[in-house]
Amino acid sequence: MSAFIEILDPQSGTFFPFSAEDAASDYEPTWNDIVDADRAVDGTLKYEGIVSKDKLVVSWNCMPQATVQTLKRLTSLQIFRMRYYSPMDGGIKTGNFYLGSDLKITALGQWVNGGFAGYKVQASFTEE
Repeated sequence: MSAFIEILDPQSGTFFPFSAEDAASDYEPTWNDIVDADRAVDGTLKYEGIVSKDKLVVSWNCMPQATVQTLKRLTSLQIFRMRYYSPMDGGIKTGNFYLGSDLKITALGQWVNGGFAGYKVQASFTEE
């Protein structure tokens, strides 16, 4: 695996790498525990862990236009397959993800010759 995240392209059946060549700046894996927690009348905590899910927040400082378009196309599916580096497991994992609350794209520089110099991109991916 040449990148820290790769998203499956359903058209080609191959994983598309989003890597350091795209000037990745931040990679923030977190683990969300989904629980059922409540307190009894006497104040005792009732806690039941249901499941843990991975969440990845990734930023790129200067992604080219073509890569932005590929990222948008691959994450426009409701659920998509992704390979990613998991520091918790110390290796590569594969899972089904959806695009979290946002895909933020900010143009860099001025509009010149029909385009921008690149795009700052931030995306959050949440495990299904």
